[in-house]
Amino acid sequence: GRAGRGRPGERGLTERKDVSHNKLASLPEVVGQLRHLQLLNCVGNDIREIPSCLSQLTALSELNAQVGGREGRGALISRR
Repeated sequence: GRAGRGRPGERGLTERKDVSHNKLASLPEVVGQLRHLQLLNCVGNDIREIPSCLSQLTALSELNAQVGGREGRGALISRR
């Protein structure tokens, strides 16, 4: 068998996630369980703050987010 290996689509195996322009008010805490996540793009939503769970994502090398409301306001965060 493949003991210890996850199946495709299992939580924690995603490397890139693009949730941009989806009218999200926040990111769900479950994002903190995507331990292989390298890129997260959440620009163009109504996110007010970046959840602390993202600090647990040690593989995350690129974070694109607009915090503080609609596009054109707030700060653009890019972590590379």
